[in-house]
Order: sequence, then structure tokens, then C-alpha cells
Amino acid sequence: MPLLFPSNPTNGQTTTTGGRTWTYNGTGWTTPLATGGGSGGASVTVSNSAPVTTTIGSLWLNDNTGEMTAYYGGTWADFLTGGGSGGSGGAVVTVSSTSPIGQLEGALWLDQDSGDLSIFLGNNWIGITTSGSVGEMGATGPIGITGATGIQGNIGLTGATGVQGNIGPQGATGIQGNIGPQGATGVQGNIGLQGATGVQGATGTAGTIGSTGATGATGLVSSAETLSTLTTSSGVVPHSYSVSTIWHHSSIAGNITANFTNVPTTTNQVITFVLFFYQGATPYAVTGVQIEGVAQTVNWFDNIAPTGTANKKEIYSFSLVRVNSAWTVHGTMSSFG
Repeated sequence: MPLLFPSNPTNGQTTTTGGRTWTYNGTGWTTPLATGGGSGGASVTVSNSAPVTTTIGSLWLNDNTGEMTAYYGGTWADFLTGGGSGGSGGAVVTVSSTSPIGQLEGALWLDQDSGDLSIFLGNNWIGITTSGSVGEMGATGPIGITGATGIQGNIGLTGATGVQGNIGPQGATGIQGNIGPQGATGVQGNIGLQGATGVQGATGTAGTIGSTGATGATGLVSSAETLSTLTTSSGVVPHSYSVSTIWHHSSIAGNITANFTNVPTTTNQVITFVLFFYQGATPYAVTGVQIEGVAQTVNWFDNIAPTGTANKKEIYSFSLVRVNSAWTVHGTMSSFG
């Protein structure tokens, strides 16, 4: 059971709880520690502020935060983590039947036979638990190894808020938890950034291996247009929209007039045709445009009708703009190679 203390105590008042007698010193409740294998003389105080009267090895349990600190070197320091004010680093814990030798200040020894816990201070082992493993500060006590604030307790290593607890690094909301980076809704989770339905997932917008992603088989980047080929073209040459909007010309025999056929006449839309001209020693050009056999005025880029260049690869682009049941044609040509 938890430690129970009277409310509104007076200085010097005593009470018994957890099998030990405690005395109120004006700021908190204090009790002598078990001597373990050390020199004794220290005490443990339960209060919400640091005790004023202390001896080397005394312990203070902050009943607001549940933190346990030890007094040595003129300051209070967390004997488990080295935190507090002036702590010198994490302590070494030895589990054995006999007291370990060659230890540094702040080292801990858990007697595996008796369950007593001691701290090494001033070249002595000082007991910091009651005898037995089931006491208030013993292995299974409220602040022991499996107690509320112990290693396996609620806020301990494997407790609810501990490293492996519900909201710890491996808990439900932790790094590997349900909504953590690797959890179901995390970065690499099922619906996360790299998950099955995430941005880079199978159905995401940038799934490099996804079937319906942007770069997937049916995604935006992987889409393909049909390329139709023509050879030895000259004069009026039909280019059917129902076949393709991209045409490749080789071994060109003369200048051509591109006649775009089977073009939808839906108003307020733009249809683009692209013509690849692979020039030979004698260059040729697109000198006119028709839509369904009706001649159109081409609005060339910079108002200059292009001419071909020998042995170049040239690309003509025609935008057919349908507005108010009338066509407007814009044309450009780029030369490569």
C-alpha cells in the first residue's frame, strides 16, 4: 500500500506507515535508512521541497514529481540518472550477493539475496531500502523496481510513460507506436508518407513503384501518347486526331500543308498537334495548316514563319483553339541537333 501521512502535522510529530516510523521535521516526513552494508546515519525524506537538514547519503523523494535524489558532495543529485543539481552522470547498478569493489561515487548495488539497495558514497555502501523486497522502498514496493515509479512501474522504463510504455518511444504514440513514425498512421505506416496509401505508396501521388501513383504504371508521369509515322511526305498531308496528335516525318519529299482531320469541335477547348521533322540534306517546312480541309491562318511565334534547316531535328507544335465555334491556330518550331 502507499505511504500514508497525517495532514497538517506539527514539527516532531511521528507516525508509522509502510512498517517504518517517520518523523515530521517541519518540511517533510523522514525516516532512518536501512544500513545495508554501509555506515548508516542517513535518512529518507518525503516532501515537495528539498530537506534543509541532511547528511551524506540522505535521500529525498519529491512527492510532487516522484523523483528520488541523494545528498552528497554538498548537493542533491538524481542517483539513477545523474540529473538534479550537480549530478555527475548515470550510476552503475550491480546485482550480486556481495558488495562490489572498485566503484565510483553514486554507484548502486542490489543485494540479490536480501533485495536491499545500497548507494556507494564516501567510500562506503549506504543502504537506501528497507529490509526485504516487499517494503515501501523494496523491489516490489511503490517506489521499488516494480513499483509505480520503479523500472517497471507506471512511469518507469516499461511503464505507461516509460521507454516502452503506452506513450513512450515504443508505445502507442511513440516512435514505433500506432501513430508514431513507423506506426499505422506514421511516416512509414499503412497510410503514412511511405505507406500503402501514402504519398509514396501504391496509390499515392508520387509512388515510384505504385500501380496508380504519379510515376506508377497508370500514373501521371508514366502516361504515354501514340506516335504515328509518315515517310516521303509532301503537299497536303492528313493528320487524323482519331489516330494520334503526335506525328513523326522522315525522308520528307517536300514542303507540306498539315491537314488536321477528325478534330472535335467542342467549344472552349484547345487541341495540340506535334509534328517531328527529321530533315535530310534538303530541308523542308510546314508551310500551311488546314482543319478538315479548310485553310487556317497560322499565328506563328514572333510572327515569323519558320523555314527548315538541313540535317536538323525540328519540332512543330500547333495549338488549335476552339472559341465561339471558330478556330484560332498558334504555331511554333524548334530546331535541335
